[in-house]
Order: sequence, then structure tokens, then C-alpha cells
Amino acid sequence: MNWVKIMNNKYFNILASIILLLIIIPIEYLSYKYINSYMVMAKEITFSASIFIAFLSIPLLIYALLSGLIYLVSGWRFKYDSLICRCLLIISVISVILSLPISFYVTYKLKQDNYVACDRISWMSPNNFVKPPAVCN
Repeated sequence: MNWVKIMNNKYFNILASIILLLIIIPIEYLSYKYINSYMVMAKEITFSASIFIAFLSIPLLIYALLSGLIYLVSGWRFKYDSLICRCLLIISVISVILSLPISFYVTYKLKQDNYVACDRISWMSPNNFVKPPAVCN
């Protein structure tokens, strides 16, 4: 099987872009939901540095996949495609740099507002903060 031929196949690239979009969009929805719970100060807040990175970086992936998909289907490119990608890339890099300090600030702020951090299932899982401590159990 010749992988170069498969990767250069237009229909394979379209299918791969659609599959990646179907994977990425729910992740963006979840990160939006977690950020929104922090903004409205819900009784249960889920937050970590990875959620912040995903919230600001996934628009770059979605735009790149959609513009690539449109180019594959129609052969047409957006007028300011490289400028938009450059701006989204800068936002993504800034989100990676600022994610750790913002995560520390959010943890500090929530503890000041009497939220309790629940035990994590694994070291990769995001922090869960709750207002009544009994909810953790």
C-alpha cells in the first residue's frame, strides 16, 4: 500500500478533515462549558490549564480544517487566510504561555471564594471546585 498516494487523495483528505472536525468541536464545547461555569461562578466549577489552552487554541484548528476543506472541495481560498491563521496562531501560543499562571490564579481566587478542590481521579484530570464540600463525596 502506497501511503503517499493515499495522503494525496482529495477524498481521503476531505474525509480526514470532517472526522477531525467531529472530534474537535465537542472538545471545544466542553471547554466553553467549563469556562462558562467559572464565569457565572456555578456551584461546581471544572478548570485546569489544559481547558484554557483548548478554549483559545481550538479555533485555530477549526479554522485550518474548515479552510482546508473548502479549498479541497472548491479550490477557493479566503482573501486573508494567512493573516487569520497568523493571528490565531499568536493567540494559541499566548494561551500556552499564560495557561499556567492563569490556572494558579483561578485556583487561588476560587479558594478565596470558599470553593473546595475535590480529589482528582488522575493527575491529568482537571480540578473540580465545589461550594458545599459535601458534593465532593
